[in-house]
Amino acid sequence: MPLTLVLTLGVPMLLGAWLLFDYLLESGHLDKEDIDKQVEAMQARYEKEEEADGDKSHWDPMAYKWMEFGGGFYGLAALYTFALIELGEIGSFITDFPGVSALLSAGPISLIIDFFIDRMMNFVASMLWFTWWGENQIVWNFVIAYSAYYAGMYLAKKDILRRWLS
Repeated sequence: MPLTLVLTLGVPMLLGAWLLFDYLLESGHLDKEDIDKQVEAMQARYEKEEEADGDKSHWDPMAYKWMEFGGGFYGLAALYTFALIELGEIGSFITDFPGVSALLSAGPISLIIDFFIDRMMNFVASMLWFTWWGENQIVWNFVIAYSAYYAGMYLAKKDILRRWLS
Protein backbone atom coordinates (compact mmCIF):
# COMPACT_ATOMS: atom_id res chain seq x y z
CA MET A 1 0.00 0.00 0.00
CA PRO A 2 2.72 2.61 0.80
CA LEU A 3 4.37 2.04 -2.62
CA THR A 4 1.11 2.87 -4.37
CA LEU A 5 0.78 5.90 -2.11
CA VAL A 6 4.33 7.00 -2.93
CA LEU A 7 3.51 6.83 -6.64
CA THR A 8 0.06 8.47 -6.49
CA LEU A 9 0.60 10.99 -3.69
CA GLY A 10 4.33 11.31 -3.04
CA VAL A 11 5.68 11.70 -6.56
CA PRO A 12 3.01 14.22 -7.64
CA MET A 13 3.51 16.18 -4.39
CA LEU A 14 7.28 16.25 -4.99
CA LEU A 15 6.80 17.44 -8.58
CA GLY A 16 4.11 19.92 -7.56
CA ALA A 17 6.24 21.39 -4.78
CA TRP A 18 9.26 21.56 -7.06
CA LEU A 19 7.30 23.28 -9.84
CA LEU A 20 5.61 25.68 -7.43
CA PHE A 21 8.75 26.70 -5.56
CA ASP A 22 10.89 26.79 -8.67
CA TYR A 23 8.35 29.13 -10.25
CA LEU A 24 8.06 31.34 -7.15
CA LEU A 25 11.85 31.50 -6.77
CA GLU A 26 12.48 32.25 -10.44
CA SER A 27 9.74 34.89 -10.59
CA GLY A 28 11.12 36.66 -7.52
CA HIS A 29 8.15 36.01 -5.22
CA LEU A 30 10.46 34.09 -2.88
CA ASP A 31 14.19 34.00 -2.31
CA LYS A 32 16.23 30.99 -1.29
CA GLU A 33 16.76 32.00 2.34
CA ASP A 34 14.18 30.83 4.90
CA ILE A 35 11.54 29.75 2.40
CA ASP A 36 9.30 28.43 5.19
CA LYS A 37 9.19 31.82 6.90
CA GLN A 38 8.49 33.57 3.60
CA VAL A 39 5.62 31.19 2.90
CA GLU A 40 4.21 31.88 6.39
CA ALA A 41 4.48 35.62 5.72
CA MET A 42 2.78 35.13 2.36
CA GLN A 43 -0.05 33.23 4.07
CA ALA A 44 -0.44 35.97 6.70
CA ARG A 45 -0.57 38.63 3.96
CA TYR A 46 -3.19 36.64 2.06
CA GLU A 47 -5.32 36.11 5.19
CA LYS A 48 -5.09 39.80 6.11
CA GLU A 49 -6.21 40.81 2.62
CA GLU A 50 -8.95 38.18 2.73
CA GLU A 51 -10.31 39.61 6.00
CA ALA A 52 -10.12 43.16 4.66
CA ASP A 53 -11.69 41.99 1.40
CA GLY A 54 -8.99 43.93 -0.40
CA ASP A 55 -7.87 43.90 -4.00
CA LYS A 56 -6.03 40.66 -4.77
CA SER A 57 -5.26 41.44 -8.42
CA HIS A 58 -1.56 41.86 -7.56
CA TRP A 59 -1.34 38.20 -6.55
CA ASP A 60 0.23 35.79 -8.96
CA PRO A 61 -2.55 33.38 -10.07
CA MET A 62 -0.55 30.30 -9.10
CA ALA A 63 0.31 31.63 -5.65
CA TYR A 64 -3.24 32.90 -5.16
CA LYS A 65 -4.81 29.48 -5.82
CA TRP A 66 -2.29 27.85 -3.51
CA MET A 67 -3.10 30.36 -0.76
CA GLU A 68 -6.84 29.79 -1.28
CA PHE A 69 -6.24 26.21 -0.19
CA GLY A 70 -4.25 27.29 2.87
CA GLY A 71 -0.75 27.67 1.41
CA GLY A 72 2.26 25.68 2.58
CA PHE A 73 2.32 21.92 2.69
CA TYR A 74 -1.34 21.55 3.60
CA GLY A 75 -2.48 23.87 0.84
CA LEU A 76 -0.54 22.02 -1.83
CA ALA A 77 -1.87 18.63 -0.65
CA ALA A 78 -5.44 19.98 -0.62
CA LEU A 79 -5.06 21.63 -4.03
CA TYR A 80 -3.66 18.44 -5.57
CA THR A 81 -6.46 16.36 -4.03
CA PHE A 82 -9.08 18.85 -5.25
CA ALA A 83 -7.68 18.65 -8.78
CA LEU A 84 -7.85 14.84 -8.71
CA ILE A 85 -11.42 14.85 -7.39
CA GLU A 86 -12.53 17.35 -10.03
CA LEU A 87 -10.75 15.55 -12.87
CA GLY A 88 -12.34 12.28 -11.76
CA GLU A 89 -15.78 13.86 -11.80
CA ILE A 90 -15.20 15.43 -15.20
CA GLY A 91 -14.11 12.05 -16.55
CA SER A 92 -17.16 10.36 -15.07
CA PHE A 93 -19.44 13.05 -16.44
CA ILE A 94 -18.02 12.64 -19.94
CA THR A 95 -18.11 8.85 -19.95
CA ASP A 96 -21.55 8.61 -18.31
CA PHE A 97 -23.15 11.67 -19.94
CA PRO A 98 -26.87 11.46 -19.15
CA GLY A 99 -27.96 13.77 -21.96
CA VAL A 100 -29.08 17.37 -21.98
CA SER A 101 -32.70 16.55 -21.19
CA ALA A 102 -31.71 14.59 -18.07
CA LEU A 103 -29.41 17.43 -16.93
CA LEU A 104 -32.17 20.01 -17.29
CA SER A 105 -35.01 17.82 -16.03
CA ALA A 106 -35.11 19.63 -12.66
CA GLY A 107 -34.55 23.00 -14.33
CA PRO A 108 -31.51 25.16 -15.04
CA ILE A 109 -31.53 26.80 -11.60
CA SER A 110 -31.38 23.39 -9.92
CA LEU A 111 -28.51 22.41 -12.21
CA ILE A 112 -26.54 25.52 -11.23
CA ILE A 113 -27.24 25.02 -7.52
CA ASP A 114 -26.23 21.35 -7.73
CA PHE A 115 -23.04 22.36 -9.52
CA PHE A 116 -22.03 24.79 -6.74
CA ILE A 117 -22.98 22.36 -3.97
CA ASP A 118 -20.86 19.68 -5.62
CA ARG A 119 -17.87 22.08 -5.86
CA MET A 120 -18.24 22.92 -2.15
CA MET A 121 -18.41 19.23 -1.23
CA ASN A 122 -15.26 18.59 -3.28
CA PHE A 123 -13.54 21.53 -1.59
CA VAL A 124 -14.39 20.12 1.85
CA ALA A 125 -13.18 16.67 0.78
CA SER A 126 -9.92 18.19 -0.44
CA MET A 127 -9.40 20.03 2.85
CA LEU A 128 -9.66 16.60 4.50
CA TRP A 129 -7.21 15.24 1.92
CA PHE A 130 -5.49 12.94 4.41
CA THR A 131 -8.70 10.90 4.76
CA TRP A 132 -9.48 10.97 1.02
CA TRP A 133 -6.24 9.11 0.38
CA GLY A 134 -7.27 6.34 2.78
CA GLU A 135 -8.69 6.63 6.27
CA ASN A 136 -6.78 3.63 7.63
CA GLN A 137 -3.39 5.01 6.58
CA ILE A 138 -3.53 8.65 7.71
CA VAL A 139 -0.03 8.55 9.21
CA TRP A 140 1.41 7.24 5.94
CA ASN A 141 -0.49 9.90 4.02
CA PHE A 142 1.11 12.66 6.08
CA VAL A 143 4.60 11.13 6.12
CA ILE A 144 4.74 10.55 2.37
CA ALA A 145 3.14 13.86 1.37
CA TYR A 146 5.18 15.93 3.84
CA SER A 147 8.45 14.28 2.84
CA ALA A 148 7.69 14.81 -0.84
CA TYR A 149 6.72 18.45 -0.26
CA TYR A 150 10.02 19.23 1.46
CA ALA A 151 12.01 17.24 -1.08
CA GLY A 152 10.41 19.28 -3.87
CA MET A 153 11.13 22.52 -2.01
CA TYR A 154 14.75 21.44 -1.51
CA LEU A 155 15.17 20.56 -5.20
CA ALA A 156 13.82 23.97 -6.20
CA LYS A 157 15.95 25.80 -3.64
CA LYS A 158 19.15 24.07 -4.76
CA ASP A 159 18.31 24.22 -8.50
CA ILE A 160 19.13 20.52 -8.69
CA LEU A 161 16.59 19.55 -11.34
CA ARG A 162 17.20 22.74 -13.31
CA ARG A 163 20.92 21.88 -13.51
CA TRP A 164 20.18 18.28 -14.48
CA LEU A 165 17.74 19.30 -17.19
CA SER A 166 19.93 21.97 -18.76
